[in-house]
Amino acid sequence: MRLFTLILTLFGATTAIGAPLEKIDPNQLLYTTPTINDAIPTALTETPLLPGGVATHEDNWRQFEFVSSSYKQQIEKELEHINEIWKFKSVKTGEYTAFRNVHVRKLIPSPISIPFTQSDFSALFGQKPASFAFLGSSHAFRDVHAIQSGGVAFYAEISDGKLSTLGIDSSSAPTLTKDTISRLATFIKKNKLVLVHWPSRTLLESPGAIVAYLNGK
Repeated sequence: MRLFTLILTLFGATTAIGAPLEKIDPNQLLYTTPTINDAIPTALTETPLLPGGVATHEDNWRQFEFVSSSYKQQIEKELEHINEIWKFKSVKTGEYTAFRNVHVRKLIPSPISIPFTQSDFSALFGQKPASFAFLGSSHAFRDVHAIQSGGVAFYAEISDGKLSTLGIDSSSAPTLTKDTISRLATFIKKNKLVLVHWPSRTLLESPGAIVAYLNGK
C-alpha cells in the first residue's frame, strides 16, 4: 500500500507523546500532491546506498518525466483527471494548495521503451551515474540510476538493455552546460519525447520548449 504525504497538523492531529490518539474524520485529511504514479520500483541491491547516491521522497517518483509522444491520448486523459482534482478537490492552506483526493496514474506503465544502457546514460550527461533510492531506505534500487547535473537530478530506470523511465527530481530550474543540453536535445528529437510535470499539469511538447526549460527559462 502506497503511503501518501498527508497534512494532518492543519486539523490538530498532532498529539503529545503518551496522549490518547485523536480520531480524525478521513474526509478532513489533505494530500500534498494531486497525483502520484501507480507503481514504484521494488528490486533493491544487496548493498547499502553509497555516498554520492541520490535519494528522493517516494511520492516524487515519476512526477516530472519524459514520455514518448506516442502516448498523447493517455497523457491527455491523465491530465484531465488531474485537472479534476485541481478544480474540485483542492484547498488553499495559506500560501500552499492541498488536495482532498489524489489521482493515481495507471495509463502509462512504461513511458519510454528504447534500447539503452548505463553507458548510454553516462554518455548522455557526460558523467558516471550514481545509485538511487527513496528517502528512508537503506538500499538503492537495482535498475534505477541517477545523475546530478545542473542543480537537478535525472534518474533512469534501465532493465535488460532498455530504458523505461527518464525522470527529473528538481525544486528549481536546471543550469545545464551547453554540451549536455545539446546531447539531450538530440536524444529528445530522435526518440520523439515530451516532458510532463504531472502535479502542475504542465506539458512541454516541442523540443524547443523542452530545451528552453533545460536552459533554465
